[in-house]
Amino acid sequence: MPSWSRLPRRLIYSWPASALGLAGMLYLLNLQAIHLNSWGPLTSVFMGATRIVDVLCLPFTGIAGVLVHHTGSRHGLLFQLLRAIMAGMFYATLARSVARRIRLRVEEGVSPGRRRLLVDALVLVAGTMAAGVGGWATLVEPSRLRVRRYELTLIGLPPALDGLRIGQLSDTHYGPYVSAAHIRRAVELLNAEQLDLVAMTGDYLHRSSASIATGIALLAEARSRFGSVAVLGNAEHWRGPDACQAELRRHGIHVIDNDRLFLTTEGLRDHELPDQSLAVCGLGDHWGDVQDTDAALRGVSEGCPRVVLTHNPDTAERMHRRRPEARFDLQLSGHTHGGQVRIPGLGAPAVPSRYGRKYAGGLVQGPSWPVLVSRGVGVSVAPMRLGVLPEVVVLTLRSA
Repeated sequence: MPSWSRLPRRLIYSWPASALGLAGMLYLLNLQAIHLNSWGPLTSVFMGATRIVDVLCLPFTGIAGVLVHHTGSRHGLLFQLLRAIMAGMFYATLARSVARRIRLRVEEGVSPGRRRLLVDALVLVAGTMAAGVGGWATLVEPSRLRVRRYELTLIGLPPALDGLRIGQLSDTHYGPYVSAAHIRRAVELLNAEQLDLVAMTGDYLHRSSASIATGIALLAEARSRFGSVAVLGNAEHWRGPDACQAELRRHGIHVIDNDRLFLTTEGLRDHELPDQSLAVCGLGDHWGDVQDTDAALRGVSEGCPRVVLTHNPDTAERMHRRRPEARFDLQLSGHTHGGQVRIPGLGAPAVPSRYGRKYAGGLVQGPSWPVLVSRGVGVSVAPMRLGVLPEVVVLTLRSA
């Protein structure tokens, strides 16, 4: 018969119990996170717990993805449970090994030597520093929103539109990692700028189609003189592009994927007014849609200045190869999040672009036109930021 006094310890160090406990916690966190965004102070605690658990499971993401061929919501639950079980096995085994070593040392009464004490002290310091950096990157830095400002000269911009102020809102990723309150703060920062136009460049939700209605309703709180225009990102194409477009339009946001509108001093319109217009174009997402430049430039005269919205900055390279004769004067994109983690002296180790760190963030000269890449409001894949603050962008356009 087992001793009842040892039962709690056996449960703690039993990897099946630890794995199932972690898996259950991760499942509940991801299942309920979206619905807790209106629970006041509890929301931040809940979001923090979600991020910490997901970071612990992050090393096992690749293996779990291969095993279940994770491509979307159909395998989402199995994917989450599998990587959580693997994480539980690993951490439970590690805890058991450390505890066994400590117990043996105490039972044997062996006094560790000076070298052993130094090694233990170094391990303790390194572990404390790693925990501190990890906690900062997971719980603090993702919430430190900032406004990043740019001023650009656009050749051909009508003098009447000189000083036009455009706010860019990108990669809000409403869902388990990003709360409604965080997105509202981003929108409030833009609203305080007294903008002429708000440009939204995709990835408004995360993981679940259940976040479509609320995630897009949050965007509708943005205010500007001439309203808002938007294109979809890969997240919307993976979770329901038709529903996302319908929801954007329902809130009065102009959807311009493979389409265009003309901005004048009188507002957005469907037809160009010669020498008075700025063409605001949109191209479909690089991963989830097609890029139809003919549709995006329909009715745009040769002398009309052109700003194009498209979620993925790599589209600039694709258009240069496939349609070198097409012309835009400025591209607004998001998607790369600045890499989310930037190591001093090394830069961002992982940027979701075929061109490495070129399009990590900021104003970049593309092969045919400049590309302004927002580092985004939310987080994706890994729920952390380090050295890459979340941002909203305010762009002022000047006529030549």
